[in-house]
Amino acid sequence: MQQKLSAYRGVSMKIQEVDIPTYIRTVRKGNSTWAAAVGQQWIDDPEPGIYDMLSSSSYSNTSGYGNPEVDAALNDARRTTDPEARRDAYTRVQVRLNQDVPFWVYQEAIAAALYTSDVTGLQLFNDGLVHWDQIGVRK
Repeated sequence: MQQKLSAYRGVSMKIQEVDIPTYIRTVRKGNSTWAAAVGQQWIDDPEPGIYDMLSSSSYSNTSGYGNPEVDAALNDARRTTDPEARRDAYTRVQVRLNQDVPFWVYQEAIAAALYTSDVTGLQLFNDGLVHWDQIGVRK
């Protein structure tokens, strides 16, 4: 990643390895310009993940991004169950994020699963997550 980023003028990357407790303390204090997302929610509804990541009042907003228009749209989406109103609110969030570009999402991963021939139904999806409810063992 460091090499790929160096191809862009004015972009550099310094690799800083830290243990998990140090990482958590550093990000929570806001003493960094970086953060890593180490979990994903592959669900049909953006709530609560989007709110937690983008709301200026959220503890999980490790980027420090804050925009009153985004906060208002996130709150509008939270206050209704109407699909059209929620779609409109999340569209406003996305349009503003496209303008602000508060962070850059990058992922590069290789997913694999090793299993014996008696395991059935193993499937990987998205970036290597497992459909646990599909797995069985042949007797």
